[in-house]
Amino acid sequence: MSGGQPPNNKKRNASTAGMGPPDQRSTTKRSRLDTALETKLTECKSVLQPDELRVSWEDYDPGSFMKSMQQLSRVINALDLKTVGKYISNGGLAADLFTLDVQGTKLKTGLEDPLMDTDVKRAREIMITYVTRVRACLNALVEQANAKPAPSYFADHNEWRVWQEKSDAILCLRPAKQKGLPIPLMHPAFCTFTRHFYEPLLDEHITKYLSTSKQLCQVMPSAFDSEKARREAFEEIFGSLDMKVQSHVEFYISPKVSQVSTVMESGGTTDVVKTINYGGGHLVLILEEFKVESTGDAYMQICRSYEGLCGDAKNESLLKFGNPTFLLCILGPYLMVCGAVKRENVHVEPLTPFLPMFPGFGTEGRLMQLTHCLRALKEGTDKLREFWYLASCCDVASGLT
Repeated sequence: MSGGQPPNNKKRNASTAGMGPPDQRSTTKRSRLDTALETKLTECKSVLQPDELRVSWEDYDPGSFMKSMQQLSRVINALDLKTVGKYISNGGLAADLFTLDVQGTKLKTGLEDPLMDTDVKRAREIMITYVTRVRACLNALVEQANAKPAPSYFADHNEWRVWQEKSDAILCLRPAKQKGLPIPLMHPAFCTFTRHFYEPLLDEHITKYLSTSKQLCQVMPSAFDSEKARREAFEEIFGSLDMKVQSHVEFYISPKVSQVSTVMESGGTTDVVKTINYGGGHLVLILEEFKVESTGDAYMQICRSYEGLCGDAKNESLLKFGNPTFLLCILGPYLMVCGAVKRENVHVEPLTPFLPMFPGFGTEGRLMQLTHCLRALKEGTDKLREFWYLASCCDVASGLT
């Protein structure tokens, strides 16, 4: 629920798990995932070094064990970060794992025979242990290659298009088949937002939201030198709508840490988060992602940021409640609000279209639509606060029983 502020490293080699040919990848900087993958590959090469294969085993080889292992050693030692993805995706790894299974079966055949020579039995058991080590290294290599990239790389369609075909895809309607239940049905905060956006109230409170909309529409159409400059201009105006939340810039989401796996997961930095105090830490109500018009898909990036937020160990206690969060995508002078919930998969859905933050010629049309959006967001986040207050009461009550 809380985070630091690491350096903003926006480039990496594309993931090697089928993320496009090498010439499409940035080679200027390497990510933590690339470093971790290279470590796994080095471990595989170490296990398969020729001196690990004992010549003394040849006398007890029941088939082609030595020949198969020497061939596998040559294949693995020829791999690097640019070719390991193709080795995994084109069936080479699957074929080698099958060969290991075949060799393991041959080595185990007859081991239960009490008449088997003691030296033969011992040698075969050593070879079986060797096969187990090799298989473990190859499986670890696959797991690491399949670790999802950080949010800033998920904005690239060459990245997300592959991951969105997998069983743990984010249900965010990209592609269209990846959809869950309507997000307003999954949490009352999003239902509240939807009602206020599409059936707005015109009362005495609307004035401050209209004033904020006018300010945004005067400032956001301007050309900004960077995402940071646009973010600062937006936050100076938008931040005044809710002074009860704490704003964090370049908020770091820690990578998922598993107690049973050595796979290095990707963390990531979100442009802005809005939090409240909860359980001794920061509970995120809103994630915000800013993009200039030509630097990637803000929607897919913030979807991945939310997925990373749910994987952060500090937020584990929130998942039983679905960890509902509003996501704001600011693409140039356009604003879109989304809702996100974690069930078995992550569910994300736009609650609004991209709304142009352009000045209008009256108090109707796009200006009023943006006004209703800001009002709906405030009402929705108030509903979230109420929800988390009740959730904290439930946690306290359950601790007393």
